[in-house]
Amino acid sequence: MNRAYLLPVLAVFSLPSALSAQSTTPVIGYYKFDVPPGTSAWTCGFVAKVDYQSAMTGRALTSAGNPGANPPVSPQSSITVTGTPWTGITFGNHYAEIISGPQAGLVLDIVANTANQLTVLGDLTSAPLQLTGSETFAIRRHATMATVFDNGGGLTPGADTVTLSTQFGTKTFTYNGSNWEDADLNDVSGEIIYPGQGFLIFNGGAADVVTFGGNEIAYVKNTPTKIPLFPGIVNLVGLPSPLVATKPADPIYNTAGTNALGDLGFVSSLLAGADTLDLRSLTGDFASAGTFQSNGGNLEDADLNDGSPVRVRNGAAYILTVSGQRIHTFPLLTPAN
Repeated sequence: MNRAYLLPVLAVFSLPSALSAQSTTPVIGYYKFDVPPGTSAWTCGFVAKVDYQSAMTGRALTSAGNPGANPPVSPQSSITVTGTPWTGITFGNHYAEIISGPQAGLVLDIVANTANQLTVLGDLTSAPLQLTGSETFAIRRHATMATVFDNGGGLTPGADTVTLSTQFGTKTFTYNGSNWEDADLNDVSGEIIYPGQGFLIFNGGAADVVTFGGNEIAYVKNTPTKIPLFPGIVNLVGLPSPLVATKPADPIYNTAGTNALGDLGFVSSLLAGADTLDLRSLTGDFASAGTFQSNGGNLEDADLNDGSPVRVRNGAAYILTVSGQRIHTFPLLTPAN
């Protein structure tokens, strides 16, 4: 990638020199970016803290859903744990993340719970979400428009917009000075932003210093992240961790396993010769800054140059275009000491 496309990070995190998957100390922080006039694509690398963590004792399909409905109705499954740890607790805006086994990084929306059982969206008894029923999982509160962009995050009320791309289309929101609203002036402050989900920011004026995360959304994930990809839509995704280098002077810039395209799992998740990864400029024109495909062994650009060493900027989102529904797994990004 042409480094001229990249803008400097304006604040540093409260982070140690390296993050270990075995660390018991939460890594927290936030970051600020100089968002240019025009349209650019971003993501928030922080999540909420873990509210509960345990091994499940079982899982079962509770509702087959109706995939033929418009919009489709998702199946639902139960996750059971020993004892009654959630007596008197209601998980109203939380998700369960699988943190062990082949499905580590899978995010499951919680729709209801009892004292020892969660009801989540998705069929956990069959592929592609199949679990054994003994995995360890964590419960976190969802990040939302209001918590990722606290008090508007620095965007200009009534002028700048944030657009989310979902399986069912795009949604564009504006901060009105007190809450986020859609085109019909509905309060959408609680709109969910999933780990690794990208968003477009339209800045209608001078460059804004915009804060992503902080306060409740200030924790760094120490697990992989699985992101569903759908054909026929704009899959806007980004690194679900801020622990990546931003410029060659950074100590971890040349460390394997940080932020090169070849380290991020695209070779295996993108169908060779069919799916594409499109990097985008962060200068406000939303122009392509490089398009890549998997050839089964590495990523290559249109001239068949190896794109695996190309570095991606933390905070930046990019477009994945897929020919069929699939799941991309971002590995845990753990810089070496």
